Amino acid sequence: MMRSSVGSWVRATAVWTRRSRTVKAVVSIAELLGKLTIVAGILSFIIEAPERAKQRHYQAWQLINEVPRGSPGDAGRSIAIGVLVKDHVPMYELAS
Repeated sequence: MMRSSVGSWVRATAVWTRRSRTVKAVVSIAELLGKLTIVAGILSFIIEAPERAKQRHYQAWQLINEVPRGSPGDAGRSIAIGVLVKDHVPMYELAS
């Protein structure tokens, strides 16, 4: 009786060790994929920065041009002009 329980314990330990190695391999692959995802996100953020700036400038110009002159308050035009000035966008278009 004792011999069979020792044998089953050894078999169970061998199975657990193989599974443990598999689990460790899966965890290490998951960690690597997680790190690659973070790197891809950072690269995407950097690569898309010029497009975001273009969109921001377009929206600022749209606000400046579409709000009727003489409307009460500035309707956000001063903020839009501030965005363009901060980004060093030429303002010669404002004169027209």
